[in-house]
Amino acid sequence: PVTIMYDLFFLKGSVAGIKQNLQEMKKYGLYPIIRVTSYTGQAPGCPSADCWIKLYDAGKVNEDITIMAQHLSDALGAVTFPDKPIVTFMNEVNLHDNWQGRSATAEFAKSFSEFYDAIKPGNAYVIFPALSYGADGSNGISPAQFMQGFFALNKFGATKKMAGVALNIYGEDYDSVSQQFGEQTGAFDSYSDS
Repeated sequence: PVTIMYDLFFLKGSVAGIKQNLQEMKKYGLYPIIRVTSYTGQAPGCPSADCWIKLYDAGKVNEDITIMAQHLSDALGAVTFPDKPIVTFMNEVNLHDNWQGRSATAEFAKSFSEFYDAIKPGNAYVIFPALSYGADGSNGISPAQFMQGFFALNKFGATKKMAGVALNIYGEDYDSVSQQFGEQTGAFDSYSDS
């Protein structure tokens, strides 16, 4: 497996370009784990040019999200791998800097739901993005609070099922990796039927 990042500009481009990239991976025997991202830049709410621009339009469907998901889905439908690729939407969105300066569970839930609707999950395993376990209230929303808020919104309901969850584990040895793995996967136990 190889993790690749497809950003807003690449995914809004031609489906042929995405297909070509996937075909190259397939040619070399690589299995893609695709992280869909926006881009970094200066925008209202961002304390610096390093913050990730949120993909959210209040009160309407975000055309960027729909186009990104449809283009990716079309490309994934045309290039077959031994198993469906894994796709995750954004990364550590509970950190303020990863959601245009202010993490917002309801905004993310709406955006992720729109992405899920447009990607046609038959072409990929769609998984919940990794959350930052370094969020402490001042720099973001704790993972437990973020997940509680996300699932309480019920944007996914009974018809949308995530295939899993991404984890970002920063361990220096087996014990720390094992501890973080247990803490992070355990946090999702309450929501395993959601």
